Amino acid sequence: MPTDPNRSTFVQQEYRYETVQNLTVKATYPSARELVHTTNLNEAAAAALATAIFNESGVPADAYKVTVEGAYKLEDIAGAPLRFALNLPSYVTDGRTFKVTSFEVDHLNSRTTFEVRG
Repeated sequence: MPTDPNRSTFVQQEYRYETVQNLTVKATYPSARELVHTTNLNEAAAAALATAIFNESGVPADAYKVTVEGAYKLEDIAGAPLRFALNLPSYVTDGRTFKVTSFEVDHLNSRTTFEVRG
C-alpha cells in the first residue's frame, strides 16, 4: 500500500496540535483557562475531539482535581467517561455528578488524579 506523503509528514512532526477557540470569550475573559489534552489521535479524530470538548466547555461548570487511591487504567473507562458524585461541603458541590475529563496515574504511589467537570 502506498504511503500518503501528507500522513508521513504529519507523523514525523515532534509535536502536533489541534486548536479550537472562541475569540469573543478570550476578549471578555483574557485569563480564561486553556484546556490541553494529550492524545495519540489522528488529525481528523483530534479535530472532532477538540470541537466536542470546546462545545461542552461553552456551558458554565465547576472543575476540580480529585485524587483517589488506586491506579486506574484506560480499560476502566472503556465505553463512557467515568462520573463521580462529589460531596465537598467547602465547595458546595451538593452531591452533583461530575464527568471525568482527564486523569493522571501515579503508579509508584497507586493513586489516580482525576480532573472532573460538572
